[in-house]
Amino acid sequence: MFNLSVKETEYIDFKLSPKLDMAAKGQVMAEQLALDATRLLSCTEDRLSEYKDKNFFQRCWCKLSGKSESVQNATQKDLIEMQKYAWRYINLLQERDLMLADTMISVKNNLITLSVEQDEVKKQVNRLADKVYNRFVALEKRVDNIEISQRLHSWILTLDTYDYEELYPTYIRLLRVIKDFYEIKSDNWSIQELKYLQKALKESGIQPKEQIVISDFISLIIDEIGDYYSDFDRFLSLNVDSQRALVIEDVSSPTFIALYQVKENYLDKSKTIKILSKKLKISEKEAIKEVLLANIIDLGLDIHASLPIKDLAIEILCCLRIMSKLHQEDTHILMDGLENEQIDAVGENEQVAVDSEAEQVDADKGVESKFFAINEQEISEELILDLVNNKINFRVFNITDITATVDFLEKTIESQKFSVRVYTENRSAVLAGGLIPTGFTQLAALGAGIGFALHNLATYNPDFEIGKSIGHDRITVTYKKSS
Repeated sequence: MFNLSVKETEYIDFKLSPKLDMAAKGQVMAEQLALDATRLLSCTEDRLSEYKDKNFFQRCWCKLSGKSESVQNATQKDLIEMQKYAWRYINLLQERDLMLADTMISVKNNLITLSVEQDEVKKQVNRLADKVYNRFVALEKRVDNIEISQRLHSWILTLDTYDYEELYPTYIRLLRVIKDFYEIKSDNWSIQELKYLQKALKESGIQPKEQIVISDFISLIIDEIGDYYSDFDRFLSLNVDSQRALVIEDVSSPTFIALYQVKENYLDKSKTIKILSKKLKISEKEAIKEVLLANIIDLGLDIHASLPIKDLAIEILCCLRIMSKLHQEDTHILMDGLENEQIDAVGENEQVAVDSEAEQVDADKGVESKFFAINEQEISEELILDLVNNKINFRVFNITDITATVDFLEKTIESQKFSVRVYTENRSAVLAGGLIPTGFTQLAALGAGIGFALHNLATYNPDFEIGKSIGHDRITVTYKKSS
């Protein structure tokens, strides 16, 4: 989609690796970020100023692409870069089977309903949506024999006795079935259990495979609310505070957000709705439709896209789960805590200065993956500045002129107002001559030792260290002030 070079892809994948580790642990923030990433793909450069205040954009800025400066400084170039990260993140999640089944469907829905103007981009987005869905289908085939939750099984068997068809119109009924399912089991659904949601819809008189256009779904919900508003409100509610703010800002599912906007605005009878109703000479209900559909379009949703009702139901179920978990967990503390743990892990494995080549080899074990690797011919000022400003440790290999390369790296880092200490990793070899008791070697070793001491004193507590491994034609650059 973005014509990424091999090296650019490797670099992005390297920076995304902590996020993928988080996803592998099943944390809800990874799912939140997956939905954010799909929404980011529909953002356009001409509306960048609008996005900067949106929570999903700020999460992508800080947590996805690793930016540390203020989001208000974001440029059009930054937006394109963030979208590259979003594209790779979604691809890597599906390639490595790191999405829960319901999240797969939600991401697939978001991709299908993205409002993207360019035909070629739309084709690639649709291909990615197909990949995600095919992964879901493959997963279905692997888990057919998983034991089904007894409570869900019992619920399905008795569902026809609840008379939902008589009690509720179609889409209020849809929300009722989803809420019942969620209250019986609120997390960790197997594929087989999600199939039972599909069966529950069918048992309630809803055709799960029927396609519905997004604009029709919202319009029909508004048409049905009437005497059922209290039910509609209850079926979308969880026992959390400030639900509307949580949904609008923290759950990047335009369809789910639209439902909450209906929930908040239907009884509001705001001046805007009344003025619009009079001006267009339409009912307040029709005016609400106009306003809400305009808001949905503004979120980057293609309101003419259609989805199977069963997938729409799974998306709503997924969002209920994410919304509940986000309320239970302090998102920022957990995200920051995870990143600090990763930084601490790097710090524990790194060695400020090693006194022998053997010690350096030992230090390399287990931490090589913590360094972004580049060859000398791949060095550019733009790449080094990106690594340095994002405080990423890296190693340069296959160096032909180690002195010139160190000089370039030192000047580039210092140009960003960072302090630098340069040292030789196997510097004990320089002092080894002092072991031979000749006047000249002892004097030379003493001079070298004094030189090292004075240099260390002058560069005490630097921001970055540049380690020269002369025997291996390698340079290691490490960010030291992780605290």
